[in-house]
Amino acid sequence: MGVARSSNGVAGPFEKKGDSILHVGNEKSGCSGPGHCSVVSVDDKTWMLYHAHVGYGSPTIDTERELLMDEVVRTADGWMVMKDEPVPSEIKQVISDV
Repeated sequence: MGVARSSNGVAGPFEKKGDSILHVGNEKSGCSGPGHCSVVSVDDKTWMLYHAHVGYGSPTIDTERELLMDEVVRTADGWMVMKDEPVPSEIKQVISDV
């Protein structure tokens, strides 16, 4: 999954970040086909919600996708990146303690 940014909002033009910010890595990742994300901010954290097939070895065409989420942060130069590894996390994520 890639990311792009614009200093002119949705009107663009957009600058695409060279490296993807989320990928499956290899068969050890536990997920395949991540995509179609939304980004939300809650309290002082920013989260990316997306779907993926859970189970890398499963046939993805017939497998339902599940909703996943991971925290994202901005780098010093303003790019959004995954807070931890650039692969789907396999642990339960908590948005807020409330």
